[in-house]
Amino acid sequence: MTQLTAVTCNLRDGGIDAGNDMRLIRQLDLLAQLSPGLLALQECKWWERDGCFLLHRGGAGAANARIPRPT
Repeated sequence: MTQLTAVTCNLRDGGIDAGNDMRLIRQLDLLAQLSPGLLALQECKWWERDGCFLLHRGGAGAANARIPRPT
C-alpha cells in the first residue's frame, strides 16, 4: 500500500513578526521534520519580496518542491 502524508499549516502573517523571521524558521524546521509528501501553507504573506527569497527558502526543505509563481 502506498501512503501519502499531507500536512497543512497556517503560518500567521507569513511567519514574520515585525520584520523578524525567526518564527518562520522554527515553523519550517518543524514542518521539515514531519517529512510531508504534500505540504500546503497558508498566509505566505510577503514571500514575494526580495526576489522571492522567503518563497524559495520555504520550499528548500522539500525534495520535490513545486513552488507556484506569486500572483
